[in-house]
Amino acid sequence: CLQRGMDQAYRERSLNIMTECCLFLGNCYSSLNQLKQTQEHYADAIRMARSLGRQDLMEVITYNLATTELQMGLTEKALYHLLSAPWNEAMYFHKLAICYERLGQEKLARVALDRALEAPLGDLPCDPPQAREIFEQMCGLVRFRLDHKGYLQEPEYGKALHSCVRSMEQQFSIGFVRFHVPWLEEWYAANRQYRQAYELVRKFS
Repeated sequence: CLQRGMDQAYRERSLNIMTECCLFLGNCYSSLNQLKQTQEHYADAIRMARSLGRQDLMEVITYNLATTELQMGLTEKALYHLLSAPWNEAMYFHKLAICYERLGQEKLARVALDRALEAPLGDLPCDPPQAREIFEQMCGLVRFRLDHKGYLQEPEYGKALHSCVRSMEQQFSIGFVRFHVPWLEEWYAANRQYRQAYELVRKFS
């Protein structure tokens, strides 16, 4: 349907609608973990948004691309894309902190986390106080990993991780949960909870 909409927008010379369709196509492929198609559609959407002078769309698309790359372990690419389109939004700095965490740049990760907690939080499908509380839990997980090198042996971390994921399942879209699956899988494997790890991978593969 999105492809047909994009084709019709092309015939009607509506670059705005083409851009929106291309963005949502990228989102769909991202949810399907199809990286090549995700990158292609986001790249096209960014070019169209640039032609329209839509800086707001460029920021959103670049953020979505970087988040997809982070999920797939492409940390350096994700960092490159995040730095190419700076955005004063809490989720942006959260992803920036995770990039620096994974690359071992602890000081920069802490700076990004501090900025994440100060920046405005975008629209999310729940009450702002609830969204802010869950977001602070997300940031707390990153800070815990930075503060505790042996976080996988800390029961407190496991409790915080599961509590955060449960809250996201109740209030946010599945994409937020999917993004945290690698840390859940890591926790289960480190604590020899192999059945839970298997069920998790089966559910989100």
